[in-house]
Order: sequence, then C-alpha cells, then structure tokens
Amino acid sequence: MASTTLNVGNAIGMAALIAVANSHVGGLSGEALKVAVADGIQLAFWLAAAGVAISLVFVMALPRKPA
Repeated sequence: MASTTLNVGNAIGMAALIAVANSHVGGLSGEALKVAVADGIQLAFWLAAAGVAISLVFVMALPRKPA
C-alpha cells in the first residue's frame, strides 16, 4: 500500500510540476519559447524545493516517540 501511494504521489506531483513548467509556452517559438521553458522549469524547481522545505518543517514539528 505504501509503495503504491508513493508511486501515485510521484506521478501526480510530476504531472503538476510539468503543467506549471509548460503553462506559458502556448503560441511561442524560437528564442521566446526557450526562455519560457527555462523560466517554467526554474519555477517548477523552486516549487518542488519549497515543498521539500515545508515537509521538513512539519516533520520536525511532529512529537517524538517515547523511548
């Protein structure tokens, strides 16, 4: 169950990041297309990094198990 959930989460997350990266490339060509793709990939990277950072903050805030 955990493996399936991980794979589905990865697929949905990747699809969302690709959608964000390609959101402003419609109708562009040449140099403008290259710039739009690069900007979109950079935005997707920063969104993924923010998600990791927020996840780490939540994990650190979880209560510890008693020893």
